[in-house]
Amino acid sequence: MPPPPDTLPLPPDTLPEAPQAPETSEPPKKAELPPISDKAVVEALANIQEKTTEEVKAVVTELLAFALTTDQAVSVASEPAVLEVLTNAEAEQVFEQVAVEELTEDQAVELVDAMQDAPSSVRKAFEAVLNMFEGFADEYVMTNQTVPIKTRRALIALSAVFLVSAPAPTRRIRR
Repeated sequence: MPPPPDTLPLPPDTLPEAPQAPETSEPPKKAELPPISDKAVVEALANIQEKTTEEVKAVVTELLAFALTTDQAVSVASEPAVLEVLTNAEAEQVFEQVAVEELTEDQAVELVDAMQDAPSSVRKAFEAVLNMFEGFADEYVMTNQTVPIKTRRALIALSAVFLVSAPAPTRRIRR
């Protein structure tokens, strides 16, 4: 009886080349969003309280397709109807476009007042993205807290003073 024919191909003499990593290790850059005019933002937010939830979601989706200025982002983040429909990711996207150093005192007060009544997911995004201790949100009471930020800052400073001014413990040498 003759041996069975070889049905499996023979292994190649060389191994295939491993896939090569790209030349740079930098992550691909996000495409920059086009700007939007102040007039378009005002028109989009006009009478937003009277719109249905689905219409508000559509407005938010449309606005977030553009790069917002700080003024525009504050306008969007100060609308209670918008805050009710924002997802966590959308809220982060809005707050990332707020440049704290560009906020006027009135804008800061408006933003903080709006955040106090916002849903907790939006408040958490607000706290995660923006540095609450930069001074613009002194009257803001953080999630699960009972005192405003200015009081927390004062308590931290006061405890640091007491810690520094406390006498060092002494040891007695027993004989």
